[in-house]
Amino acid sequence: MEYFKSLYGREGKSPDLNTRIFITGFLIWSVFIVLYWSTVVPDTAHTFRIIRLLGMAIMLASFLFKKNVQVRPWQFVVLMASLIFLAINSFLFAHDSITIDLSIVLASSIGVNFASILDYYIPLRFFELASVVIAARLGFINDEVSGDGRNRHNLGFYWSSFAPYMLFFLVLLCVQRYKGKLSGWVVLGSLIVNQYLFYMTDTKTPYLLTLLAIFVWFTLKYSSHIRHLVMLLGKPLGIVLFPVLTVINVFLSLTQAKGSVLDKMVAGRFALGNTALSDYGVGIFGQRIFAHVHPEGPLESYFTIDSGLLRLLIQFGMIAFILYCGALAILMIRLANEGDVFTISVVFLVILSGFSDPWNLYVDFDVFLLLIPAAIVFHQNDFARQLNKPTIFRSEQSEREV
Repeated sequence: MEYFKSLYGREGKSPDLNTRIFITGFLIWSVFIVLYWSTVVPDTAHTFRIIRLLGMAIMLASFLFKKNVQVRPWQFVVLMASLIFLAINSFLFAHDSITIDLSIVLASSIGVNFASILDYYIPLRFFELASVVIAARLGFINDEVSGDGRNRHNLGFYWSSFAPYMLFFLVLLCVQRYKGKLSGWVVLGSLIVNQYLFYMTDTKTPYLLTLLAIFVWFTLKYSSHIRHLVMLLGKPLGIVLFPVLTVINVFLSLTQAKGSVLDKMVAGRFALGNTALSDYGVGIFGQRIFAHVHPEGPLESYFTIDSGLLRLLIQFGMIAFILYCGALAILMIRLANEGDVFTISVVFLVILSGFSDPWNLYVDFDVFLLLIPAAIVFHQNDFARQLNKPTIFRSEQSEREV
């Protein structure tokens, strides 16, 4: 089937305008998300909701400037139908705004160059992280210390793991954007900040993941054998890794009793998974999860689904889980065809992080989700342009379908 000549007509303004408008909205929206997770002001969700709505409105407005964006028609229809389903499923059943915002962001990102997004998002994200942490340490905003016998500073966020995970995903973004050209000074600075955040928060998982990300970058940069291995395993492993890790997580959650050696190694996450599976089960559609995560509440009453793999399956349902796995498989196939070992490795690390924590489901952390629409609606050549190069769309006479 031939390309759509365009989404909204044959002639239109430069796709660069579409990129600039989307990035503006995305950056505004991300500011709200950081405020939401921080202690900058009380009741952030209501106080700064206008920032969230403004950001999403600007992103949606970028649709008016996608007139030069050519997509594969049936794939575009399937993508939009899937995103609409995720938003409705989240609103009616899961009662969580994660996939509502995600659907709007992903739909609006079609035709936007990923590298251009990172050129603005990486420095903003670093500024957001540094501003909140420094403000907390200087006493301008609340820096709670957990009362469970461990010296765990929240560093201006509601939970002590937020700042370390922000750093982890920042490192991944830098590895993907700059690949082998990433400055050694950036790597050294990341190691120092990672050590400081570990000292202040005592959160082991993001600390180890950040070290692993830097190690992976180093081996990819200096070892052709590792690059060849990633190319060899990228496609098959990329297709099965998410569902296989989910099955493993479910199995361990069902078999590891609270207080077991393995459960202690993951800070009780298997016990939480067991409670979630026992109390809620897995449905076709989403379901509301009643979490109890108040920082000042008793530890015995604490409940949430920490694992992003389990949360997707239990809270958002089997259909959403299958859609996510399918979209991720398409993305990994595209990346493998492109030979982009750095991005393949980064996505592997994002999936691995979802075994213990939920941030792989949040597009402000896992910005690599923005690659999924391009992987679905574009042919390989256009996907490559979306991934790393300025947005230059082919003419129908000069390019062949891939």
